[in-house]
Amino acid sequence: PRDVIDNYIYEHNLTGKNAFFVADLGKIFKKHLAWQNIMGRIKPFYTVKCNSSPAVLEILAAFGTGFACASKNELSTVYDLTRIIAEPGSFYVSSAFTLAVNIIKKTVENDQPLPSGGNPFVYYMNEGVYGSFGSTLFEKNTAPKVHKRYEYEPLFASSLLGPSCDELDVIVDHCLLPEMEVGDWIVFENMGSANLNEQSAFAISEKPSLYNFMS
Repeated sequence: PRDVIDNYIYEHNLTGKNAFFVADLGKIFKKHLAWQNIMGRIKPFYTVKCNSSPAVLEILAAFGTGFACASKNELSTVYDLTRIIAEPGSFYVSSAFTLAVNIIKKTVENDQPLPSGGNPFVYYMNEGVYGSFGSTLFEKNTAPKVHKRYEYEPLFASSLLGPSCDELDVIVDHCLLPEMEVGDWIVFENMGSANLNEQSAFAISEKPSLYNFMS
């Protein structure tokens, strides 16, 4: 959704630079079709805690999927013992959500020179582990993409941190990125498993906005 992200980044540059999500609900529809084609008679029961965005729940309900929840009312339903069910969560929503974050601070690690010369850059973003990147405390597979990158631009050793200054607030410990400045944007794809409706009490930035569209 590059053009969609471009439009919202333009708006956020004018009105404030808080992070935001873009959700391509069309990808959820495609995942449901894929499930039906591959899994056949296995009925999906979507794991709500994976992503409880209202638009996600509405579109899955329209597909006729079930919902796996922890509330007593929903668990009281009695299912036929011969029914085969599954509880997909991230399968449906992970690839549909893209998160755009803003660089709010930049430093250079002068005390850690690289063998090849130069010093690594450290970038602080306006979202961290106490917000949309909570899963990175357990899963270290977050891949950043620079929003505006020019071909053949040199790459530098870099680290991406959240805004809290907590030693745990490390999103990407080491990666190669072109040199960026405060105000630049970084995009993270496959972020649908971060529960958009939950935010830690330690979060110091605004809850990211959410924009839905259908591809």
